[in-house]
Amino acid sequence: MRVAICLLISFIFLPTIASAKDWIRTTQQADRVFYRAQAAGRTLQLGCFKGSTSISFTLLGGSTPLFPDDGSERNLMIWIQHADGRMARVPIEAEYRAGEDNGLIASLQMGQTDKEFFAQASGLEVDVPLEGGRDLFKTGMAGSAAALADILRVCPNA
Repeated sequence: MRVAICLLISFIFLPTIASAKDWIRTTQQADRVFYRAQAAGRTLQLGCFKGSTSISFTLLGGSTPLFPDDGSERNLMIWIQHADGRMARVPIEAEYRAGEDNGLIASLQMGQTDKEFFAQASGLEVDVPLEGGRDLFKTGMAGSAAALADILRVCPNA
């Protein structure tokens, strides 16, 4: 009897586990769309408002400060690992907001190749090159193709 119950529970939840996504839509309206990925207490949000020519990038650090000071500009590198093992890198300059905000905000400019990598990627990392490549965020990319398609539908020039 217990085996039957365990099998029944497995079959009920298996589709949920198999369809788990790293990138989850948080906002979708006619004039905006945003997706987020979460890992290790941090959240990366990407999206845009209609008419934007870039993708909004926000990395929230959670309860652990991303940086020890409140310096405004930070040079970051986004590494996108393609499913076939190739890597794309996207440099960005982000504004750091310390304190309760504890986040990095930037406008992300991605070329066509970067977008193709993003849609077919297996992983994404954000690091700080000037600090020896210290990792700020790592995530899988399940759901990234749908996320990018939605973002480009609302903001085709991003």
